[in-house]
Amino acid sequence: MSSFATFPNYNLFLDTVWGWSTEFGSSLLAGASNVVVGTNPPYSITDFLAVYPKFGGAQLAVQGAITVGSAVVTGIQTTAGILPGQPVAPVTVQGGTLVAGNFPDGTLVLSVDSATQITLSQPATTNTIPVIGIYTQPFVPFTVIALFINLASASLVQARWQEWWPMGMAWFIAHFCTLWMRTDGSPTTSAGQAVSQGLARGIMISKSAGGVSASMLPVTQGGGLEGWGSWQETEYGVQFATIARMMGAGPLWVY
Repeated sequence: MSSFATFPNYNLFLDTVWGWSTEFGSSLLAGASNVVVGTNPPYSITDFLAVYPKFGGAQLAVQGAITVGSAVVTGIQTTAGILPGQPVAPVTVQGGTLVAGNFPDGTLVLSVDSATQITLSQPATTNTIPVIGIYTQPFVPFTVIALFINLASASLVQARWQEWWPMGMAWFIAHFCTLWMRTDGSPTTSAGQAVSQGLARGIMISKSAGGVSASMLPVTQGGGLEGWGSWQETEYGVQFATIARMMGAGPLWVY
């Protein structure tokens, strides 16, 4: 009479074949299906602005005293224009030279304590009287950028993109920020302008002037990106789509 102790462990067998339980464990069909699963590392607004700082607008240069291990900045001449949630630039411009920041990447303004003091979300890494760059006038609201970051992180798996992942994230976010600015970039837009900005735009392929005409094709025409929709409407989207094609086909049905 057979014993359950010697009965084959089908759960272990299926885990080995499919590989889903440990995500990156030994798997056979999981690799063949081209399904890649995993978790992404943190990605902050300052990570994005480090690649494309123009979306953050001009930096407000704030000079004050800091102490290693403390997130408080004291002795500021004025805190006018500084609000909680604003990102601290990972690098600042001093005398025309880029200088590494004194706070870790991803640091935000936590609170404005007084007219001369602010508290940041992370402690200082150096003892100095620095010039801290704070983004106070972004072209795209930080809440909108944060939404695009969440969307990008949910769409791009680092395990698939590998070293391309940080750049892919930046292209993805910059693409949607550009589309956002095209439709909602001006807070003083009239109702009529709001309607016209929201209308779908076609891709111009020809133009003429008098008796002279010339045809113009988008750079992606015939290049394999015809099915990528709005990704063709920004340079960031074109770069993203070009590399995304190299990442391989999407999931395949395996049975």
